[in-house]
Amino acid sequence: MSVILVVAGLVFGTYLYQPMLFDDGPYYYVSSHKTSAECQIAKAGHELHMQEAICVTGKLYVKKEE
Repeated sequence: MSVILVVAGLVFGTYLYQPMLFDDGPYYYVSSHKTSAECQIAKAGHELHMQEAICVTGKLYVKKEE
C-alpha cells in the first residue's frame, strides 16, 4: 500500500513541478506521407519553426498554438 502512495505522490509532485509533461494535445492533421521517413523529414521542417509535431502511421500532426 505504501508503494502505491509513494508512486501516486511522485506523479502528483511531478505534475505540480512540470505540468507540460502531462499535456498531450490538441494536435491537428497537416499532411499524409507514403513512408515514415518522409513524415520525419516534414516533421523536422515544422520543428525548425518551433512547432511541436508528431508522425503517426505516415500522417503528420502539429500541436495547436494557444
